[in-house]
Amino acid sequence: SRPGKGDEGSRVGGDAKGSGSAPGRVSVDIGNGAAKAHEAPEEKVEPEKPRWCHLHKKPNKNCKICQRISEQVAAQQSKIESAKADASLDKPVKIDSSSTSSSSSGGKPIFQCNAMLKDQILKSSYFKSLLKLNTVDALAEEISGFCDSIDIYQAGSATSPSVFLCCVFRLFTLEHSEEELSILLDHPRSVCARCVGFLYLRFAEKPEQLWEALEEYVLDDMDFQALHGKQQGPLPATVGEYVESLLIKEKYFG
Repeated sequence: SRPGKGDEGSRVGGDAKGSGSAPGRVSVDIGNGAAKAHEAPEEKVEPEKPRWCHLHKKPNKNCKICQRISEQVAAQQSKIESAKADASLDKPVKIDSSSTSSSSSGGKPIFQCNAMLKDQILKSSYFKSLLKLNTVDALAEEISGFCDSIDIYQAGSATSPSVFLCCVFRLFTLEHSEEELSILLDHPRSVCARCVGFLYLRFAEKPEQLWEALEEYVLDDMDFQALHGKQQGPLPATVGEYVESLLIKEKYFG
């Protein structure tokens, strides 16, 4: 099921600004502070072999017992995939102290958001539903269908991550090439899909490579007309203004 509006709550965390801001709009630090690597033991989760109905060697779709067992196996597999995703995100990474976005040589980039926000994303039922999307094409289709803002939190909530942010984080956990990333960056219809790609780069790209990655979009004149009436608070006039703000500001929506 798709996420609804979260309950009204007080803002928490160092990256959320004071109570004067509109619900759903917070400031998230995307600056270049020092990051720490957290070591976590890697746990191997092995699925149990399914024990099918004693009447059938293979699952029979017309058998109620086989149907029940199939549902249990599917639920177990989903739980295992979720656990693997969480474990991969918590693997220790050697960090270059000169840059929060840099990674160890040849390693995966580091997603620069605070621990509280990351925890909220990982606990989000919507983010867990995104784990079944295994291609950038599928993610772009999801964004086009369900994302209608570029806020960090759902409207009226300070704890429920938005569809937009969950998609940004899913892009980070999804293996993709530069060519596949351009599917989002150059999306012809969805401004939200494009912003997912831009914010991903701002969070994950090395500072010295960020301008090169975003330079060609600074004068992009695609507008945010589709989000008027849905977005909490003011919107940039064009994609170019949005990209420029990512380059010159240390706070997202700050």
